[in-house]
Amino acid sequence: MRTRREAALEAANFRAIAHLVRDRIDFYDRRVGETAERIEREFVSAGLTNVGADALWARVKLHYIGMLIEHRQPECAETFFNSVSCKILHRTYFNNGFIFVRPAASTEYLDADPPTYRSYYPRESGVRGALIDIVLDLRIEQRFADFRRDLRNVLAAFRRRYPRPFEAATSLQIQVLGSLFFRNRTAYIVGRLINGLDVRAFAVPLKHDAEGRLVVDALLLEPTELALLFSANRAYFLVDMEVPSAYVKFLNSLLPDKTAASSTRWSACRSTARRCSSATSCTTCGTPPTASSSPRGSRAW
Repeated sequence: MRTRREAALEAANFRAIAHLVRDRIDFYDRRVGETAERIEREFVSAGLTNVGADALWARVKLHYIGMLIEHRQPECAETFFNSVSCKILHRTYFNNGFIFVRPAASTEYLDADPPTYRSYYPRESGVRGALIDIVLDLRIEQRFADFRRDLRNVLAAFRRRYPRPFEAATSLQIQVLGSLFFRNRTAYIVGRLINGLDVRAFAVPLKHDAEGRLVVDALLLEPTELALLFSANRAYFLVDMEVPSAYVKFLNSLLPDKTAASSTRWSACRSTARRCSSATSCTTCGTPPTASSSPRGSRAW
């Protein structure tokens, strides 16, 4: 199913994308305010502020933990619980007995449906065939200005990094995250190439030309380019994801030698993903768009 953001990007409707960014952030705050107001209005008489309130709030948290057992976004649900509780409770309640100071549900083995990433095997279909399958699976409806040219450029950039003869391991595969990463006027395909023990992260930015058609802007393979792309001093990405922890784990594996600043960036990504209502599809919410959209290290064709 197409998201409003995907449709806006393909139509080059950047004003609509900016509105979607603000709406995502405001949506969470509105849901927190509405929930806190309803609890204060409907349940104060149940003893939330009377003698025994401590025991009651502890039971509320225990009941909530039970609801997280099959939840696909427990970190988001825990943060929503904290946000509502902090609006109602006195700061003396801000400990793990009443709010989620420590996570109560593990996110290690959560299954996503559809899967978080797709795997492609160039040994079976060739690198060109695998790249075509990647674009087809992303279901990008907007026409490319010249997809054959873009495909040749991506293959040429790949050959520069992996000159012939390229020794393909039996386990050679390309893993691509199932959702595009949106930031400002650019969408990014993010994934990793696994060839035996060699794991190489990559990102492919998609832009519009002057006529509104899509073009592949570059193939980012170098660690310095990717570090700049995911730098903490840049605007956050917007990503639709069912299991945020799976995306965070995948992204952390892309830059194993990340600097302290990059670690801060991923921490921000994780905490932002936690700012989601359990009623919505989780998103790594971003700051309002800035003028810059592509890392200076990217190689335009």
